[in-house]
Amino acid sequence: MNSIMDKIEPPVYVDTLVVPKVNPLIWGNIPSKSKSKDLQSKDLQLQKLQRPIVKALIALANMLSEETSPEQQEVLALLAYTNFEVNVFRRETIKPDLNPKYLPLCKADVKITINLFGEDLGKVVRDMNEHQKVASVTKIGAATKEGVRYKPYF
Repeated sequence: MNSIMDKIEPPVYVDTLVVPKVNPLIWGNIPSKSKSKDLQSKDLQLQKLQRPIVKALIALANMLSEETSPEQQEVLALLAYTNFEVNVFRRETIKPDLNPKYLPLCKADVKITINLFGEDLGKVVRDMNEHQKVASVTKIGAATKEGVRYKPYF
């Protein structure tokens, strides 16, 4: 099977049709006790499962012309969706080892590229920290009024 998969090359205009790697910034900051053989094994098994899916996606995309049938488009969409779900599941296996304030990185709307948690992770984390600062200011403001009954006519 590996010899077949090794022959399949992605189109030059699509560089994200790969099995994404876990961002080094995230993998490097997972505590070593958590980065057990179990977590590494799960991620490697998922990557092993994902590789034929990605290669099938590439092969199908290479075969299709501009005039594709609806059935061909549906098969391509199903393979792409399967690949996306495997990526989301890989994130979920890492999620318990993330700092709780960075759990939004595991949301499905964080774009997956050649890295599992997307590109420019530093910028995303800085933005998250800024959003959390703003949210904490508003929560503190609301907390000071907590327990005080609203008296509109006094």
